[in-house]
Amino acid sequence: MTSLILVFFLGGLWETESTSVTGVLGRDVKIKCSHSNAFSNVKYFCKGTCENEDVLISSRTNNDLNQKYSIEDEGNTFYVTISPVTEDDSGMYWCGIERIGLDTYNQVFLTVIKGNTNDPQSNAVSSKKLLCIGAGLGVVVLALAIALLTFFRHRNRDINAHSGQSSWRY
Repeated sequence: MTSLILVFFLGGLWETESTSVTGVLGRDVKIKCSHSNAFSNVKYFCKGTCENEDVLISSRTNNDLNQKYSIEDEGNTFYVTISPVTEDDSGMYWCGIERIGLDTYNQVFLTVIKGNTNDPQSNAVSSKKLLCIGAGLGVVVLALAIALLTFFRHRNRDINAHSGQSSWRY
């Protein structure tokens, strides 16, 4: 009985998951961390081995001097926002929960990509491209419809001429 309780208890403590997150260079990225049975436990976010100097932000202090990291604690789930992300922010992070005994961790792989997905000027250019492509496709469809109509009219004339029927009625 004692070994069953020990296996159950230690199994819960060694809970780990892995998540991949993609952030856009120069933008904020919000990372979701979920753990079971972590309602009132201290949550923290770290890069590296999660020793004291590796902890970037914690729900205990919620204090980041550089204001690059922020944490929102919602019980079993917490969110860490990195603002703004740089290329140096790419890498492996850990979402940690303080537990009696061993802490639990979720692994997070952050990839930072270059891009201006929310640039209004970029969106205007892509909208203009889509409009031109749509108009071009409309012209092609219209030309094909006219070609098919012409083909079927000539085909019907040829069929009537070869069958000896005249399209003229007296």
